[in-house]
Parts: sequence; structure tokens; C-alpha cells
Amino acid sequence: MTLWDILFSFKGRLRRRDWWLWGLVTSGLVLVAYVALTMATVRAGLTAQDGFAARIAGAVLTAAVMVAFVWMQTAVTTKRVHDVNLPAWPFVSFQIAAIAVHHALIVIDARGPEAERLWAVAQGVDLIGWAVSIVVLGFTSGTAGDNPYGPSPKGPGEMPAAPPVAHNGAH
Repeated sequence: MTLWDILFSFKGRLRRRDWWLWGLVTSGLVLVAYVALTMATVRAGLTAQDGFAARIAGAVLTAAVMVAFVWMQTAVTTKRVHDVNLPAWPFVSFQIAAIAVHHALIVIDARGPEAERLWAVAQGVDLIGWAVSIVVLGFTSGTAGDNPYGPSPKGPGEMPAAPPVAHNGAH
């Protein structure tokens, strides 16, 4: 599987090891991109005559990074879910809904006791969802051999060896 397939395709299967690896790599890349964008936005906002335009440009670039990150994480997660022989839509739906709820609460600038309850519920749902995802995707073995989503990412050597043939003593 090519790097492009791993990060941008929704077809095939991905091993646990690779799911952990690519999750960490994409998260690290996003962190670096956010820091760089924040620093550039602050610097441009402080030096440009019109700081508002610089903040808008930073927000647009940050949104582009977020879309790319969500796409890559969704592609990697989809392939990992396929490896455990499950449909991806429940996991992907949860992932997108969690992001949407958090961004909606930020956009509406929710404050006060009601907003605190909304944030608490959103955080609780997130925690449960991410815990289930980590257990299922991070610690559950994939389906041995082929499944409806494709061949095993471990290759043909993954199948357990046949038990030794018992000999009755005759040659």
C-alpha cells in the first residue's frame, strides 16, 4: 500500500501497528502546522497594517489543515475498522459528529451554566467514543486472512501453522 493509499484512500485494511503509527504521525504533522500557522498569523497580524486580514488568512489556512487532518484520520480509521471486519460508518460518523459539536460550541461562543452542561455532555460522549475506538481499533486483532474489505495487511504468513501430523510409529 502506498503512502497516498494509506492517508487518502478509504479502501483496504490497516494493521493495528500502522493505525497507531499513522495516527501519531498525522497528529504530529498537524501540531507542527498549527504552531507554524499560529506563529505566522500572530507575526503577520502584528506587522501588517490590517491585522484582521492576517487573522482571516490564518483561519482559512488553519481550516485547510484541519480538513486535511480529518480526511487522513478518517481514511486511516476506515481501513483499521475494515481490518476488524466492521463497517466504518459508525466510527466515521462519531468522529465527524464529535468534531462538529465541538466546533459548533466554539462558533456559537456558548457561555453560562447551560453551555457548561453542553460542554460536559459533549466531553463525556467524546470520552466514551474515543475509549471504545481505542479499544476496538488499537487493541483488537484484525481478521485473519481475507475479509470482505480485502486481503490481510499482514500478508499470507499470518495464518497459524497447521498442527503437526501425528505419526503412528510406522515408517
